[in-house]
Amino acid sequence: MISFRLVVTGVTLGAFLGAMTGCSSFGKSKESSLRFHEEINPQLGENRVRMVVLPFSNQTVPVSAFASLTERDIESIHVIKTAEGLSLALKFDPHGIIVMDDISVRMRGKMVVVFVDGRPVYAWQVGKRIPDGKVVITPHMTDAEIIKLSESLQRTALRHHSLYYRE
Repeated sequence: MISFRLVVTGVTLGAFLGAMTGCSSFGKSKESSLRFHEEINPQLGENRVRMVVLPFSNQTVPVSAFASLTERDIESIHVIKTAEGLSLALKFDPHGIIVMDDISVRMRGKMVVVFVDGRPVYAWQVGKRIPDGKVVITPHMTDAEIIKLSESLQRTALRHHSLYYRE
């Protein structure tokens, strides 16, 4: 009987803590992921290489299995209209600025593939240095998906960067 009470108390305490910390099973909206993967040598081994078929061009690109930049490196994001349709204007945080600058110098002439929730939605061939951490991407998504992604990424940026940058 004592162990039963401990189990019930443990489950009740776990449910309470989950609700208080924002556990996703308690109504919290799902946050989107945005990952930047660099093109790499396909002979590096299957545990380091991810072969990606870009759905918008049917081109196969070998990319690193590990993202160089993620949604947590974004300081701000805005939806803008471009000739190609709705685009996302991204501004990276100080860490992201350094990484994007490095990628733009080191990867010149190679591809960078952007994934949203695990699916490739944008790719570009690096052609110039990006020293300021500002990038505009036009993901192959519907306008509604782009707006929803922007809102999700803005929440992530606000939550993540409010821990470090207080005004």
